[in-house]
Amino acid sequence: MDTGSRPSTRPPAPASAPTSDERRPAAPAGSFTSGPKAPPPHKSRFGWVGLVVLVLIVLAVLWFLVPHGGQTSAGAGRHGRGAGMNVATTVASAAVTRGDMPIYLNELGSATPLATVVVQPQIAGYIQAIAFKEGEMVKKGQLLVQIDDRLYRAQLLSAEAALARDQAALNEAQVDLKRYQLLLSQDSIASQQVDLQAATVKQDEGTVKADEATIATAKLDIAYCHIVSPVAGRVGLRQVDVGNYVTSSLTNGLVIVTEITPMDVEFALPEDNLPQVQARLHAGASLPVVAYDRTGVTQLAVGKILTLDNIVDSATGTVKAKARFDNGAGTLFPQQFVNVRILVDTLHNAVIAPTAAVLRGANGLYAYVVQGGQNHHTVTMRTITVGPAAGEATAILSGLEPGDIVVTDGSDRLRESAPVILPGDCIPAFPGAGAGHGAHKSGAHGPYGGAASGGHGGGCPTGERQAGQPSATSIAAGSGSVSGGGPGSAESAGSSDAAPAPGGSSQSVPGQGTGGSESGGGRTQALLAPLNLDAQQQLKAQAIFTKARGDAMAAAANAGDDPDAQRNARRQAMEQAFSQLDPILRPDQKAKLAQVRAQMAQHHGAGGGQP
Repeated sequence: MDTGSRPSTRPPAPASAPTSDERRPAAPAGSFTSGPKAPPPHKSRFGWVGLVVLVLIVLAVLWFLVPHGGQTSAGAGRHGRGAGMNVATTVASAAVTRGDMPIYLNELGSATPLATVVVQPQIAGYIQAIAFKEGEMVKKGQLLVQIDDRLYRAQLLSAEAALARDQAALNEAQVDLKRYQLLLSQDSIASQQVDLQAATVKQDEGTVKADEATIATAKLDIAYCHIVSPVAGRVGLRQVDVGNYVTSSLTNGLVIVTEITPMDVEFALPEDNLPQVQARLHAGASLPVVAYDRTGVTQLAVGKILTLDNIVDSATGTVKAKARFDNGAGTLFPQQFVNVRILVDTLHNAVIAPTAAVLRGANGLYAYVVQGGQNHHTVTMRTITVGPAAGEATAILSGLEPGDIVVTDGSDRLRESAPVILPGDCIPAFPGAGAGHGAHKSGAHGPYGGAASGGHGGGCPTGERQAGQPSATSIAAGSGSVSGGGPGSAESAGSSDAAPAPGGSSQSVPGQGTGGSESGGGRTQALLAPLNLDAQQQLKAQAIFTKARGDAMAAAANAGDDPDAQRNARRQAMEQAFSQLDPILRPDQKAKLAQVRAQMAQHHGAGGGQP
């Protein structure tokens, strides 16, 4: 068909191509179109995938924006951007010191008496008397038991009578022998008769000796009836009573006597430490040994190493050793299990750091050293070389110097140049957190994850709070705050009052200001400061109060939202910490601590604060 001459009735196309609906002419009302229908809209196969990706992106953004408990940005708001970028971590710290470093060996031992005697009867008879009290100390040769000896005394009399008779017969035979010898010299009798008389004399002499032996046996039986202690020591529980008939085959004996002064302690010494101990013994050194009870806390006695065994047990790789203790007070009991601490040597003028500060990484041992000024601290990782360790103290051969402040707790959250918050640092208050006296106490969380409480720390500017722990160089560094809540917890101090301390000085007593609640750190620091603890005591006190802080946090969390229950839980944790501190103090330090605690309790009562 020729269509070239037909004029086009289609209007000119617009600049942009119309849609299919625009190209379709509108149908009149009530009519049906017979043209082809438009295809349904195409569904993208990537719609669900895009939705999932979008959700993941939103969750990631929220995770970075929301701050996490236990870390806080020093300058950002509580919900501000970048709260998780440059967080400051609360850490416990201690100072590296220089001093004498004792090298100890800690072993398990058993108290062994020098003599343990089961007193047995040597003869049979009835017990007439028991001359000892159970458990008393007796001397060597002291009467213990008396057995009826009348039978043996009668036997002694009979033996003495036989001896007298036989002695008379011997005398008569000797006189006859002399007479016969005289007659033989005169050739008046036969020599055979003289020889027979001489034999009779010999026979009578033997009879007399037998009688003397019988008498000695009877006397010994009488002595056996009088039973005495063979050694000096402590008697145990008696095994017989008055009136019992005993024999020499008695199973359990009459009583057991144990010699307890002096007392030996046997323990196993590892063969790896044998050369060091032998070298000291061969040099003539006296190695002190201290015996502790099963818990390892209470000191029982002090002695020295006596000797070593002559063979190493191949099954255990140890050699038996024996230490001797005077045991004048009787604190060591036979067969008692004890913990033994041997002072092998002492490193003089050594660099000493807390054992908790020594960390192990892929490149060896290292420690985090605190740098910076007041309220602005960071840490740096420093490789170290360690020497011998003695409990909570470790000798540092290289890498640290006296005066360095090292991190002892919280190092698992640190990295190189990470900001940290030390005990006693002033932390700026976060937006919305109550500042000043009497601030609110709500369920909101402060910068350390605790309930936000107001009140700035003593010595900090208004609007700032002080970390609720003693300073880094204090005795209980990093361990004074029983809550662990940091400046935002309920334990943060209010304004402080000054209480008189022993010696005319004054100590800051936190928690006395308006709205201030119990301050764990400042109060602990004020209590321990006057005691003048040595390096070893400082390390032990640090460990005790670090543990108390964790226990208090757990107890307060279990107490729920009741402020009184939380305060009581923290107080119980601190009392337990002071009870653990008591064994490591000298008598004068114990008296000083009791005096300071009494003064502070009196001051709290007068000020209306919590005792």
